[in-house]
Amino acid sequence: MSIVPITVCGDKILRKKTAKVAEIDDNIIGIISDMFETMRNANGIGLAANQIGLNKQIFVVDVSPVEGYEKYKPVAMINPKIISKSEETDSVEEGCLSIPELRAEIIRPKSVFVNYFDVNMKEHT
Repeated sequence: MSIVPITVCGDKILRKKTAKVAEIDDNIIGIISDMFETMRNANGIGLAANQIGLNKQIFVVDVSPVEGYEKYKPVAMINPKIISKSEETDSVEEGCLSIPELRAEIIRPKSVFVNYFDVNMKEHT
């Protein structure tokens, strides 16, 4: 595992549609490990592959450091797709690892349902 540089706002890859992952191999497993290590080193709770300069549909999240969410396990989502979201919203102060030093109140749906594959290519919703 290694810590890799985080792509910052202004880089075109952050606006580009990312490519689906066709198969999970040692390279993808290594990328996911690097993403978790990079995210944790930066005190983040989520990181997408394009935030480390990779054109791949991979997202990692670990909310366990957040008070009240300690019971949740880290998750790597491969080819994630939002399938539905609640109409009810919530406002929370957030930051983004690609926009260092900036935090803002963000209004988001209170719940989101995502379809994705794990590192064993098992489908989840």
